[in-house]
Amino acid sequence: MKRFEELTIKDDFMFLTVMSREENLREFLHRLFPERSIEKLIIDREKAMKSAYDSHGICTDLKVTFEGDVCIVEMNCNYRIGSLRRGRYYASEADTQLLKKGEEYQELPDVTIVFIIGEDLFHDNICMHTGEVRWEPEGKPSDGDGRKWIYLNINAADYNVNDRLAEVLCYIRDGKNESSDAFIRKLEKDAEEVRMDPQERRAYMKMEERLRNERRLGREEGLVEGKKEGRNTAVCELLLSGAIDMATAVSISGLSEEEIQAYLETMPERKKA
Repeated sequence: MKRFEELTIKDDFMFLTVMSREENLREFLHRLFPERSIEKLIIDREKAMKSAYDSHGICTDLKVTFEGDVCIVEMNCNYRIGSLRRGRYYASEADTQLLKKGEEYQELPDVTIVFIIGEDLFHDNICMHTGEVRWEPEGKPSDGDGRKWIYLNINAADYNVNDRLAEVLCYIRDGKNESSDAFIRKLEKDAEEVRMDPQERRAYMKMEERLRNERRLGREEGLVEGKKEGRNTAVCELLLSGAIDMATAVSISGLSEEEIQAYLETMPERKKA
């Protein structure tokens, strides 16, 4: 991870901290949705979502509610999101949090997922792509389910967005202020205040330590699983060769007879047979 002093608006921590300020987020949304009147905002920062204990959980960067609709803003410039299915999953997980027990499905608010990215996900070098699910029966007005996705590629050659939004995206891309835009100057000033704030520094260090621990635990778990896999393979190879019987294999591996039989089906020797 970067040193705290090197953080720019492109980094998750800085983007979240600066854009969590209501006046900044409101102006950003005004530029993204110039046709809408955006007044009161309800902001949730880094909201964890998980619909089931064994499902893949997500942690949204910024979740904001305005005019009854929900908008989730994700800063993903420093890593690849890889697939449009990520956006699909985010919208699905958001829905599980937005509909309370006993409510009707039509009470679900409209949800817009905004990804600020640095990759050419659509392979056309165009900045903004929008998408939604709609049905258009012949001779009838089109209808949708209230979900919408916006992808903003800051590294695109064709900035097909309004000039005011382009100023913000260029600032995110370059990480420095070379604009006369008052909003960009305010973002840079707020970012500098964050860099000078010892409380924000401590928060960043705690986040960095947490991520380091998670990576370390992941590596350790991977090593344990690898050793277990190797042991199970060795036991099954001995069983296939006739060196041990099933009872001994169960005793050595700690697996049940059914689990060993299932494992044997994956062995190359058994597949060849």
